[in-house]
Amino acid sequence: MYLLRYAWRNTTRNRARTLLTTFAVVVSVGLLMVGHAMLTGLQDHIVTEFAKQTGHVRVRHADYERESRFEPLEFNLHGRRALTGGLQATPGVVLAAARIHFRVMVQYTDVSTIVPESAAVDEDTLTDDQIFGRKVLEFAPAVAFEPSIERGLSRIDDRLKSGSWFTADDANEVLLGADLAKRLGVKAGDDVQIISYRKGIRDVEAHVVGIVDYGNRFANRLAHLPITVAERLLDLHDEATEIVLVGEDLEEAEALRDTLKKTGLVDGLEVSIWSEIGMARLVSGIFRVVLSILMFMIIGVAGINLLNTMMMTVLERQREIGVLLSLGLARRSIVKVFLLEASAYGIVGASLGVVFGGAASFYLAETGIRLGESTTRKMLVPVSNVIQAVPTLEGLVWAVSVGLFVVLFGAFWPAMRASRVLPIEAMRRGK
Repeated sequence: MYLLRYAWRNTTRNRARTLLTTFAVVVSVGLLMVGHAMLTGLQDHIVTEFAKQTGHVRVRHADYERESRFEPLEFNLHGRRALTGGLQATPGVVLAAARIHFRVMVQYTDVSTIVPESAAVDEDTLTDDQIFGRKVLEFAPAVAFEPSIERGLSRIDDRLKSGSWFTADDANEVLLGADLAKRLGVKAGDDVQIISYRKGIRDVEAHVVGIVDYGNRFANRLAHLPITVAERLLDLHDEATEIVLVGEDLEEAEALRDTLKKTGLVDGLEVSIWSEIGMARLVSGIFRVVLSILMFMIIGVAGINLLNTMMMTVLERQREIGVLLSLGLARRSIVKVFLLEASAYGIVGASLGVVFGGAASFYLAETGIRLGESTTRKMLVPVSNVIQAVPTLEGLVWAVSVGLFVVLFGAFWPAMRASRVLPIEAMRRGK
């Protein structure tokens, strides 16, 4: 107990240094809490958006993944309706949605360039644009789905910039991404031609019911069609590229996959959970790397600060340490004194850091941080411009643990150095 009182008294000897050291711990713990909360919020948001594209579990033809970058239509799931219905009836499945991924050409005819017959202009003097209208053609990736089902999964209608959702599951209608619509010069209410070049040229005329803005340049190039329209366009019969499934909980995706395999419905098919698909693994890896970098930066800054403080303390108290050793105080007790002193900085600093870091984290959970469109538009998945923090108990424990480790790490070497001095030399240096 006397060592504890002695260590506490030492913290009040140089109040300015004590305040500076404690402040370093407060900032370290607070930054770790806020950083962990923001990174958790970003990760959760990206995973949620990613799961809208992949579902909790995705079913594909076993050979599709090998050629997936070309979006092939040779490796489809046949018997789409029966398979989707069977999967939907599986215990634990909340929603089953079939999709077709393919590529199209979208053509818009700008009739505003046509010179009317009433103008009485010699036709020989007119250009093709003035006679037939200006043709604008763009290549685009497309995704087809059942609108009534997809609406509950991907919530695309929440991103409508203008117009509305599909009026029916089999209507000749299309939703265009904002960038694609801009390049075509199209607005909601216009008509376009959707052209497929698979096994020859086929086309359908579609009414643009809405323009979708994902805030992401990749997704904003998409054309969205009802799956029945896509089947006619592509000459497919009851087929789909994939079926995505949503369960009761994203964390139970692996258990849901096991249940599906037991039904026999997916025998010979590729069944993947969201965390095994593309970017999900990358996001998780980036999250761990950024947290590690943040931790090492803070350990470095705060650790060096505390190391400097404790070294100054050791040098200032050379004579005192020598007297204590000459009076019979064990060297390990000298180490304990300095570690107890550092622990005092750590406990007080970590406590205040939790208060300020927690307050900042909960504030950012309400208001969020605006990333800016220039940042989110370049990401591989649609991400909101505003990211909310997600404070967690794990983040609190992690921040406090790192904070306490920092102070003990910074104090250990000075403490060991103090315990190894010879009493006579220590008293001589301290004069």
